[in-house]
Amino acid sequence: MITAIELQNFKSFGPTNTVVATAPLTLLVGANGSGKTTVLEALGVLIQSSADRSRSDLVFKGDRVQLDREHAFHRAMSTSKLRLGLRVSVPQFGLNEWLRTAEELSYAFATQATDRAGSRRDVEQELQVDGHALARAWTRFKHTARGAASRESGVSLADGPPIGNAFRAEAVLNGEAFQPDGGAANTEQQDTLRRIGNAVDHLATGLQQRVTFLSEVRGGDLFLHQTGTVVSSAGRHGEDTIRLLTIAWADSKKREQLKRLEHWASVFGLPKLTGGWVGSSDLALNFTDSRNNTALPIASAGGGSKQVLPFLVEALTASSPRVFCVDEIEHGLHPALLVQLAALFAEVVGNGHQIIATTQSPTLVLAVCAEVARAHVRPDQVALTAVAPNQDGEAEVRRLAVSASGSIEDGWLAEYAEVERQLLGSFIGGAAGE
Repeated sequence: MITAIELQNFKSFGPTNTVVATAPLTLLVGANGSGKTTVLEALGVLIQSSADRSRSDLVFKGDRVQLDREHAFHRAMSTSKLRLGLRVSVPQFGLNEWLRTAEELSYAFATQATDRAGSRRDVEQELQVDGHALARAWTRFKHTARGAASRESGVSLADGPPIGNAFRAEAVLNGEAFQPDGGAANTEQQDTLRRIGNAVDHLATGLQQRVTFLSEVRGGDLFLHQTGTVVSSAGRHGEDTIRLLTIAWADSKKREQLKRLEHWASVFGLPKLTGGWVGSSDLALNFTDSRNNTALPIASAGGGSKQVLPFLVEALTASSPRVFCVDEIEHGLHPALLVQLAALFAEVVGNGHQIIATTQSPTLVLAVCAEVARAHVRPDQVALTAVAPNQDGEAEVRRLAVSASGSIEDGWLAEYAEVERQLLGSFIGGAAGE
């Protein structure tokens, strides 16, 4: 499980390092433009930056996130220090082979341009276990008055002195970044750094395989109806939903999972899903209109049903623990279906997965709290986090505790309360004027 995401000078988040604690079920709640999606994008940038092992520095345009580099920096200040990080459960990511008894591993990558062109960048990577420094790697440029620059790099254990030049300090989530380039380290240090490097590589692979992203633009006409490469997720826009479902239908080991998918698809207005390969390179997906018992193509389904379908297929057919990052999953869903969505969340979390979702829906927030009250999910399994700008316009986060009875201990969300107050005032004022 991912236990936290860290951001500094990234989009709407300012120079203060912000730590967003996550749980098996995390809801990021806030107004439009508050920075909810930015939290997901920070995680996406880190993961996609590790996909190509030959690349260095952060990758802002990839398979999970598409950002212009200039606008990724807070207030477009590309010379500021941008820092992104994450924390994960060591046992759940299978890292104990290299990190032994540790419970939590923290990783952070920081980059800062040292010239206006951005061609020279200071880079620093940090690893911590259970809050204690484990290793650092860095690259720095020293500039002369005449504009020349010299580059130095290093790697160290804990807070100790450098023990050699870093082999590839600019490589994101890559174990090579923590390997010394040369023979400065002694045998014990080399063994420790090799073990750390293996842990980082295993973490990067685990993140690539486990974490999926669904954009707020998904479903509907974006579904691909052609065969292609074997996929393990529905794709960033849900484009591979039919491919993923076709693969699941062909897997005899997924029969029980497919029964749950059939149940939930029916709940969300897509009863009796059928389809698959229909010849040549074509795929089809149909559902049955319950009003007249007629099979219809998925294109005829309601907008909300098509919005939620990629998540249904991913979450209910996954063979191993996943982390589902979903942006504004409530699109197009009736309030009654948002209550069902919260129940689905509880089931998915109960199956060992993690959900990190953004939402603007007070109904969904209340429905998740109701799942806590029904003991379908524990309070410690829920992270309800409000994202809002401070007086300087920079995004801040506030964790809201949910009690065992399902109540929000810190009170109702201020953004929702203000809207409700204004509406109530309109009703009262209107009635008084009659």
